[in-house]
Amino acid sequence: MIVAFAAGSGPDIVARLISQNASTSLGQPLLVDNRPGANGLLALEAAAKAAPDGYTIAFADVGHLSINPSLYARLPYDPDRDFAPVTIAYATPFYVFVNSKSPYRSLADLIAAAKASPNTLTHGSAGNGSLTHIFMEQLKQKLEIPINHVPFKSGPQMAAALLSGDVDSAVTGMAAVRGMVDQGRIRPLAVTSGKRSSSFPNIPAVSETKGAEGFDSSTWVAFIAPSNTDAGIINRLNTELVKAVNAPEVRAKLLAQSFEPWGTSPEYLRARMRDDRNVYSRIVKATGARLD
Repeated sequence: MIVAFAAGSGPDIVARLISQNASTSLGQPLLVDNRPGANGLLALEAAAKAAPDGYTIAFADVGHLSINPSLYARLPYDPDRDFAPVTIAYATPFYVFVNSKSPYRSLADLIAAAKASPNTLTHGSAGNGSLTHIFMEQLKQKLEIPINHVPFKSGPQMAAALLSGDVDSAVTGMAAVRGMVDQGRIRPLAVTSGKRSSSFPNIPAVSETKGAEGFDSSTWVAFIAPSNTDAGIINRLNTELVKAVNAPEVRAKLLAQSFEPWGTSPEYLRARMRDDRNVYSRIVKATGARLD
């Protein structure tokens, strides 16, 4: 299993958890091969070139499969041509965060301050074209928030800037900063999913803010196989991986990390890849972000 994330990261932990559960029913071990870096290009190029024999699958997210085509003029893979969808394993929303010393107690407060002094407030990201950048841009476009983007080289650098007050806000996943939240060092203002998270029911959804009705955005992580993999193999993989995602012990561990177990059909994943590509292509075009 080619995993497009660093060892020890949230998606890597999930990949290993699911693979351990599914290995028994598949009758063979699913060995994890971490290929982080280059915004997923290294991992997905390797997966695209792998033999379509059912012995290689990949674990990749919405950024790799639906956003990268808009960020790069030339990708070493084509999401539609080179991959056979298997299933979305889980989804997780992002959260809008501020420093705990910030005067902003709600997303509405942050928006009001930004509009009162256009282009003076800032939001940090893990880099141009990163999910933390694109998700905030989606929110900015929806609510017409005049706030400046400050890209950093990594998620930890972005979080450090939020802690130090070098940026006014940031959008990222709860798992990435959970320790800082628990310590009271940063404060979540809203969650990007269409409704409040069952894990954090006291945090309002973005959609509860005036003007953001219907807003619903989450990142998802999926299993894919090389194109031309036999349909029977895809169906078997789908059955066993969905079963593993929904195993009680796996579900409990995912939910504890604010990950929502899904387990979808291959057809749903293919449609979601294309639908999200249409949504994010407009967002990326508006920002002018390119990673070539």
